Amino acid sequence: MIGADGTHSAVRQALGLDFPGYDLSGRWSIADVDSPDWRDPRLFQGFLLPEGEVCIVAPLERARFRVIASTADALAALPVPMNVSAVRRSGDFTISVRQVTRYTVGRVHLAGDAAHCHSPAGGRGMNLGIADAADLAGRLIDGGLPEYHAARQAEGAHVLAFSEGLRKAVQSKSPLRRAVMPRLMRMIAAVPPLRRAAMRYFVSG
Repeated sequence: MIGADGTHSAVRQALGLDFPGYDLSGRWSIADVDSPDWRDPRLFQGFLLPEGEVCIVAPLERARFRVIASTADALAALPVPMNVSAVRRSGDFTISVRQVTRYTVGRVHLAGDAAHCHSPAGGRGMNLGIADAADLAGRLIDGGLPEYHAARQAEGAHVLAFSEGLRKAVQSKSPLRRAVMPRLMRMIAAVPPLRRAAMRYFVSG
Protein backbone atom coordinates (compact mmCIF):
# COMPACT_ATOMS: atom_id res chain seq x y z
CA MET A 1 0.00 0.00 0.00
CA ILE A 2 1.11 3.53 -0.78
CA GLY A 3 -0.15 6.32 1.46
CA ALA A 4 -0.09 9.58 -0.50
CA ASP A 5 -3.13 11.08 1.18
CA GLY A 6 -1.83 14.45 2.33
CA THR A 7 -0.75 16.08 5.54
CA HIS A 8 -3.70 14.67 7.48
CA SER A 9 -2.91 11.18 6.12
CA ALA A 10 -5.29 8.50 7.41
CA VAL A 11 -2.72 5.89 6.39
CA ARG A 12 -0.02 7.50 8.54
CA GLN A 13 -2.40 7.79 11.47
CA ALA A 14 -3.52 4.16 11.10
CA LEU A 15 0.14 3.11 11.31
CA GLY A 16 0.52 5.12 14.53
CA LEU A 17 3.50 7.03 13.15
CA ASP A 18 4.65 10.29 14.71
CA PHE A 19 4.69 13.41 12.51
CA PRO A 20 7.04 15.59 14.55
CA GLY A 21 7.62 19.24 13.82
CA TYR A 22 5.93 22.55 14.48
CA ASP A 23 3.42 25.06 13.15
CA LEU A 24 4.51 28.57 12.21
CA SER A 25 2.76 31.42 13.96
CA GLY A 26 0.36 33.57 11.96
CA ARG A 27 -1.77 32.85 8.91
CA TRP A 28 -0.58 32.70 5.30
CA SER A 29 -2.91 33.18 2.35
CA ILE A 30 -3.23 32.29 -1.32
CA ALA A 31 -5.21 33.60 -4.29
CA ASP A 32 -5.28 32.19 -7.82
CA VAL A 33 -6.35 35.03 -10.09
CA ASP A 34 -6.72 36.10 -13.70
CA SER A 35 -4.93 39.32 -14.57
CA PRO A 36 -4.75 40.14 -18.31
CA ASP A 37 -2.20 42.93 -18.04
CA TRP A 38 0.04 41.97 -15.09
CA ARG A 39 3.57 43.31 -15.47
CA ASP A 40 6.26 40.82 -16.56
CA PRO A 41 3.79 37.91 -16.74
CA ARG A 42 6.48 35.26 -17.28
CA LEU A 43 8.52 36.13 -14.18
CA PHE A 44 8.30 34.86 -10.62
CA GLN A 45 8.18 37.98 -8.43
CA GLY A 46 8.77 38.40 -4.71
CA PHE A 47 8.14 41.43 -2.49
CA LEU A 48 9.66 42.05 0.94
CA LEU A 49 7.09 43.86 3.07
CA PRO A 50 7.47 45.65 6.42
CA GLU A 51 7.91 43.63 9.63
CA GLY A 52 9.35 40.62 7.83
CA GLU A 53 6.23 39.84 5.79
CA VAL A 54 6.49 38.63 2.20
CA CYS A 55 4.30 38.44 -0.89
CA ILE A 56 4.97 36.30 -3.95
CA VAL A 57 3.43 36.28 -7.42
CA ALA A 58 4.02 33.14 -9.50
CA PRO A 59 2.84 32.73 -13.12
CA LEU A 60 0.55 29.74 -13.73
CA GLU A 61 -0.72 30.40 -17.26
CA ARG A 62 -0.52 33.26 -19.74
CA ALA A 63 -2.83 35.54 -17.73
CA ARG A 64 -3.27 33.51 -14.55
CA PHE A 65 -1.20 33.97 -11.40
CA ARG A 66 -0.84 32.63 -7.88
CA VAL A 67 -0.39 35.24 -5.15
CA ILE A 68 0.92 33.96 -1.80
CA ALA A 69 1.52 36.11 1.27
CA SER A 70 2.58 35.65 4.87
CA THR A 71 -0.54 37.58 5.91
CA ALA A 72 -4.23 36.66 6.00
CA ASP A 73 -5.11 38.38 2.66
CA ALA A 74 -2.75 37.77 -0.25
CA LEU A 75 -4.24 40.32 -2.63
CA ALA A 76 -4.37 43.03 0.02
CA ALA A 77 -0.70 42.37 0.82
CA LEU A 78 0.45 42.88 -2.78
CA PRO A 79 2.30 46.24 -2.71
CA VAL A 80 1.82 47.04 -6.43
CA PRO A 81 -1.41 47.34 -8.43
CA MET A 82 -2.84 44.19 -10.04
CA ASN A 83 -5.86 44.33 -12.32
CA VAL A 84 -7.76 41.19 -11.25
CA SER A 85 -10.52 40.15 -13.66
CA ALA A 86 -11.40 36.93 -11.78
CA VAL A 87 -10.49 35.19 -8.53
CA ARG A 88 -10.46 31.44 -9.16
CA ARG A 89 -9.81 30.50 -5.55
CA SER A 90 -8.57 32.06 -2.34
CA GLY A 91 -8.02 31.09 1.25
CA ASP A 92 -5.72 31.23 4.23
CA PHE A 93 -3.76 28.52 5.99
CA THR A 94 -1.24 27.68 8.69
CA ILE A 95 2.17 26.40 7.63
CA SER A 96 3.47 23.27 9.30
CA VAL A 97 7.04 22.01 9.12
CA ARG A 98 6.96 18.27 9.77
CA GLN A 99 8.45 14.95 8.68
CA VAL A 100 7.25 11.43 9.46
CA THR A 101 9.51 9.20 11.55
CA ARG A 102 9.27 6.26 9.13
CA TYR A 103 8.46 6.29 5.42
CA THR A 104 7.98 2.50 5.41
CA VAL A 105 6.27 0.13 7.82
CA GLY A 106 6.08 -3.43 6.52
CA ARG A 107 4.46 -3.28 3.10
CA VAL A 108 3.08 0.23 3.57
CA HIS A 109 5.02 3.20 2.17
CA LEU A 110 4.34 6.94 2.58
CA ALA A 111 4.98 9.59 -0.06
CA GLY A 112 4.34 13.28 -0.63
CA ASP A 113 2.62 15.40 2.01
CA ALA A 114 1.73 12.28 3.98
CA ALA A 115 5.45 12.06 4.76
CA HIS A 116 6.50 15.72 4.94
CA CYS A 117 5.26 19.30 4.79
CA HIS A 118 6.97 22.69 4.83
CA SER A 119 6.59 26.31 3.78
CA PRO A 120 6.25 27.36 0.11
CA ALA A 121 9.71 28.96 0.28
CA GLY A 122 11.90 27.52 -2.47
CA GLY A 123 8.99 26.05 -4.40
CA ARG A 124 10.05 22.46 -3.66
CA GLY A 125 6.96 20.89 -2.06
CA MET A 126 5.30 19.45 -5.16
CA ASN A 127 8.60 18.38 -6.71
CA LEU A 128 9.62 16.59 -3.51
CA GLY A 129 6.37 14.60 -3.51
CA ILE A 130 6.76 13.73 -7.20
CA ALA A 131 10.32 12.59 -6.52
CA ASP A 132 9.04 10.36 -3.69
CA ALA A 133 6.56 8.76 -6.07
CA ALA A 134 9.10 8.30 -8.87
CA ASP A 135 11.64 6.77 -6.50
CA LEU A 136 9.04 4.43 -5.01
CA ALA A 137 7.76 3.38 -8.45
CA GLY A 138 11.29 2.51 -9.54
CA ARG A 139 11.83 0.43 -6.43
CA LEU A 140 8.53 -1.40 -6.94
CA ILE A 141 9.66 -2.34 -10.44
CA ASP A 142 13.35 -3.02 -9.87
CA GLY A 143 13.55 -3.86 -6.17
CA GLY A 144 15.23 -1.89 -3.43
CA LEU A 145 12.14 -1.17 -1.32
CA PRO A 146 14.06 -1.71 1.95
CA GLU A 147 16.17 1.38 1.11
CA TYR A 148 13.20 3.64 0.33
CA HIS A 149 12.93 5.11 3.84
CA ALA A 150 16.61 5.99 4.14
CA ALA A 151 16.79 7.56 0.68
CA ARG A 152 13.65 9.67 0.89
CA GLN A 153 13.95 10.59 4.57
CA ALA A 154 17.39 12.07 3.90
CA GLU A 155 16.15 14.04 0.89
CA GLY A 156 13.06 15.21 2.78
CA ALA A 157 15.17 16.41 5.70
CA HIS A 158 17.43 18.30 3.28
CA VAL A 159 14.48 20.07 1.60
CA LEU A 160 12.87 20.97 4.93
CA ALA A 161 16.12 22.50 6.14
CA PHE A 162 16.61 24.39 2.87
CA SER A 163 13.03 25.65 2.80
CA GLU A 164 13.10 26.86 6.40
CA GLY A 165 16.49 28.50 5.93
CA LEU A 166 15.21 30.39 2.90
CA ARG A 167 11.96 31.35 4.63
CA LYS A 168 13.81 32.69 7.65
CA ALA A 169 16.15 34.65 5.39
CA VAL A 170 13.39 36.36 3.40
CA GLN A 171 11.28 36.99 6.51
CA SER A 172 14.17 38.32 8.54
CA LYS A 173 13.61 41.65 10.26
CA SER A 174 17.34 42.36 10.19
CA PRO A 175 17.97 45.56 8.16
CA LEU A 176 21.19 44.07 6.78
CA ARG A 177 19.57 40.86 5.59
CA ARG A 178 16.61 42.71 4.12
CA ALA A 179 19.01 44.94 2.21
CA VAL A 180 21.07 42.00 0.93
CA MET A 181 18.23 39.66 -0.14
CA PRO A 182 16.88 41.74 -3.08
CA ARG A 183 20.41 42.29 -4.38
CA LEU A 184 21.14 38.58 -4.13
CA MET A 185 17.93 37.69 -5.97
CA ARG A 186 18.65 40.22 -8.70
CA MET A 187 22.19 38.86 -9.08
CA ILE A 188 20.89 35.31 -9.49
CA ALA A 189 18.35 36.49 -12.05
CA ALA A 190 20.96 38.51 -13.98
CA VAL A 191 23.77 35.91 -14.16
CA PRO A 192 22.78 33.06 -16.54
CA PRO A 193 24.86 30.29 -14.86
CA LEU A 194 23.41 31.16 -11.44
CA ARG A 195 19.90 31.39 -12.87
CA ARG A 196 20.24 28.01 -14.59
CA ALA A 197 21.63 26.41 -11.41
CA ALA A 198 18.73 27.80 -9.36
CA MET A 199 16.17 26.58 -11.91
CA ARG A 200 17.75 23.12 -12.03
CA TYR A 201 17.57 22.92 -8.23
CA PHE A 202 13.94 24.05 -8.00
CA VAL A 203 12.70 22.00 -10.98
CA SER A 204 14.64 18.76 -10.57
CA GLY A 205 14.87 18.68 -6.79
